[in-house]
Amino acid sequence: MLLPGLLMELLRKRNSWPLGPTKGVLLAALTLSLLGICLGGGFSLWFDEALTVTDAFHPRGINHNPGFYGLILACMELWGGVVDERGVRLLSAVATLMSLPLCYFAFLPLAGARRSAWASLVLAASPWVLQWATNGRPYAAGLTVSLLGTAVLLRALLRDGPKGAALGLGLMGLAGTLQLSMLVAPMALVGALLLSPLVGLRPAPRVRRMCLFGTPLFLIPLAFIFAGDLGIYLAQKGEISGFSGLKHFVLASGFALTPVLGLCALWGVWRAHEERQEVVLLLALACVLGAASVAAVGWFGQVTAQYVFCLLPFVVLLAVWPLGNSRGWAYGSILILPLLALSALEVGPWHGSRPRWREAFAHVQAQRGPGDLVLSMQAGLGDLYTQPGWTDARYPLAHAWADRTQPMRIVDAARLDRPSWLILRRDFLLKWPARDRAVLEHILARQAQRVLLLEGSPPGRDMTLEIYRLFPSGERGGRERVPF
Repeated sequence: MLLPGLLMELLRKRNSWPLGPTKGVLLAALTLSLLGICLGGGFSLWFDEALTVTDAFHPRGINHNPGFYGLILACMELWGGVVDERGVRLLSAVATLMSLPLCYFAFLPLAGARRSAWASLVLAASPWVLQWATNGRPYAAGLTVSLLGTAVLLRALLRDGPKGAALGLGLMGLAGTLQLSMLVAPMALVGALLLSPLVGLRPAPRVRRMCLFGTPLFLIPLAFIFAGDLGIYLAQKGEISGFSGLKHFVLASGFALTPVLGLCALWGVWRAHEERQEVVLLLALACVLGAASVAAVGWFGQVTAQYVFCLLPFVVLLAVWPLGNSRGWAYGSILILPLLALSALEVGPWHGSRPRWREAFAHVQAQRGPGDLVLSMQAGLGDLYTQPGWTDARYPLAHAWADRTQPMRIVDAARLDRPSWLILRRDFLLKWPARDRAVLEHILARQAQRVLLLEGSPPGRDMTLEIYRLFPSGERGGRERVPF
């Protein structure tokens, strides 16, 4: 009866939403998000999106979230069966638009209509949300499911209802079937409930007792299920760890969140503390615990901001909390305008914070000879763009890999008596072993010519692509052969 009751409440609120500023803020949020999706949805795919296409068309049982790939396939078929940027990202776009009114509804009983509407607007203006709204990965869809669980959970916390809280946490956990990192939010909330007395908070004591007795029943099976996945992940991401891993996580999260939003959230925590809003402070504690747990993983391997994306709605609520019931347009402008500026850069000169792979592959495809070899750090993505109907990015046919796992391919190409092309993202070389990197630099200096530079450098990330023409060893003045 809990979900039907929630739907009935939503239908009742539909006709009782305040007219004027609040409704205008909600409409502005939807309009802004739709505009950002239209402007930013056509940028080049990146390799993880190529893997989305591959796993949708060729499921091999290697993913924990087959439901997500089934939805992606249905959306691409709805788009006309064409594998292009907007078809791959259709699910994320729709999920993001759904998340905005859901954000308002989730926070309504706790924060009131004004704060909740502004929370939706801040979410719509966030370049972080825009990035995943125009990306064929599970984060936008996962956030929508997580917000549905948040709506149920917050209502249960306000009335101290264990059954509703269990349902809300369960719905938030379902987001983990779309993307594992979405489990950070419900686990952090459970941890915050258990630890709340240590920081002087005692919201929803019955819900806390339920978590105290019920957590071991779920935590132990989850540990067995996901320990293997975590081990595989750390084995693949071990190049950046220790203090370097922590630094990477902090900088990536700070940039994605933006300093202004973070500072406003801190002020919101102070205001909630002054007002003795224990449930709001509980959300703040959950943000701290969730970020700290991901940072701890970052000590052993590289983690990035996307793994705490599920906590963003809580941070947004904290940031808008100082608005209170006053007009607060000046504060709202301080909060919104920097986000709008960053989103404008995202859909403008930053090219969606993605390398311009589509342009690179198109240039080489137009210039290559019939017998030329093409090597790329994202070979599978190249086949999606240049071989109509090809959907298996894990096993490309027309392009050869030239990444850190197969560096000798470049050496072999340099020794061939046939022209070759290399599409290089130099930022990836930071993960190459020093010897392999030195050999590549030797080849580029003595046996190659750079023919095109595609720049793209959002702050802190170098997305620039370089296209080189590799000549047979006997050309270009008889320069020395590549050392082995």
